[in-house]
Amino acid sequence: NGSLSTQKWNNITPSFSGAWNAGEGDRNNVVKYVSPTFVGFTLSAAWGEDDFWDTALRYAGEFNGVRIAAGVGYKQQYDNPGKAGSGGPICADLNGSVTPTSSGVDCNAFGTSASIMHVPTGLYVSGSYGYIDDKNRKAIYGANVKSKDEHWYVQAGIEQNWFGLGKTTVFGEYGLFNTGAGLNAQGGVPGSLIGTTASPNFGAGIQGGAGQLASSEVSVWGLGVNQEISAAAMDMYLSYRHFEADVNTSKTGTSVGQTKAQVQDFQAVMMGAIIRF
Repeated sequence: NGSLSTQKWNNITPSFSGAWNAGEGDRNNVVKYVSPTFVGFTLSAAWGEDDFWDTALRYAGEFNGVRIAAGVGYKQQYDNPGKAGSGGPICADLNGSVTPTSSGVDCNAFGTSASIMHVPTGLYVSGSYGYIDDKNRKAIYGANVKSKDEHWYVQAGIEQNWFGLGKTTVFGEYGLFNTGAGLNAQGGVPGSLIGTTASPNFGAGIQGGAGQLASSEVSVWGLGVNQEISAAAMDMYLSYRHFEADVNTSKTGTSVGQTKAQVQDFQAVMMGAIIRF
């Protein structure tokens, strides 16, 4: 309604905020095995950090001027609900409910990505898909809460040394991000669905006042250019992204009685340079 909310874009666009992207993975203290590379394939597996395990398969190769890189991974997490900005998923925690159980967290994540480039022309396309499925979200918040967050993303462009300075990359991109009921920064304890305190409330008109995040869908498209300066080991970049959001709020965060919130589109222009040394 023209007022600012206390919600943040990174609650509904994790991939572009630096937060944990659905299916992308994170950093933890683990015991890890990485296999030798065999005909381009590498297998890895890990266990640790108060009970989770994951495994991944990667491939890289080049045939007749076509370069390919791809990966697929799966993670199962049984503890540690996580916090925003910690590099891990935020999972619903049954141990925070009125009746504690021995199994507090039951999250699994899947992610896959692939890139292919025709080296002589520099034409390429890259894409990814991933999800986080939280088995306990419905147990705490009810059957109407969406338990899965997922995304897919594709980028295509061309990379060539047109000016003699180094490779120039021009690209376009599109992504779609769907989130279920949002959890707060302290993990999935009851009542932790993301609420608001702004006045008027985000999702005003819902019985009881403040609206909580029930679900959201964000589409992102963008254009960009990257110029390599080989002599200085530097890359200069400029990009534009356009975000559109459909956000549904409700008193409890469930899909029952949800109200569509009016969210303005968001534009971002980013430019800068990086020197590697």
